[in-house]
Amino acid sequence: MMPRRKEPVDLILAKGKSHHITKEIEEQRRAGELKVPFKKIEPPPMLRTKKRKEEFIEIAEMLDAIGIWTELDATVLAMFVIARSEYAKFTALLEKEMAAKEIGWKAIEHTQISQNAAFKQVMTCASRLGLTITDRCKIVMPQAPEQPKENKFAKLLKGEFDA
Repeated sequence: MMPRRKEPVDLILAKGKSHHITKEIEEQRRAGELKVPFKKIEPPPMLRTKKRKEEFIEIAEMLDAIGIWTELDATVLAMFVIARSEYAKFTALLEKEMAAKEIGWKAIEHTQISQNAAFKQVMTCASRLGLTITDRCKIVMPQAPEQPKENKFAKLLKGEFDA
């Protein structure tokens, strides 16, 4: 059985479960966490068309706005953009083939296989980048729990009760 991955210190603090982490351990863990400096959003050279580059920048800006984008994700995002456009291309081709009477089922089947492969690539990249609903739910930092209101009995015990 494999051990669980260590959570970032900020996530532990946000969950309110910091009672087991001393200041010294917190500093050590912060020093060991990966910090990637953000420079500039630039599409990789593999995106050759203007449309794909624009789509890349649009999605990258959205990811940057929610704080989960680094330059290390550029290649995966580029693969996502390419796979998504390929999926759209195969979907359009499949619709044409289904409408045409002279196209055989073998050709349609090959297009469906290609469309399915592109879909799997899209979903894999989307999952890696946090673009699906379930993956975003895993990424969202929970809010720190509110401090409970002190009750009158506790104030009485402390000698702070107002009559």
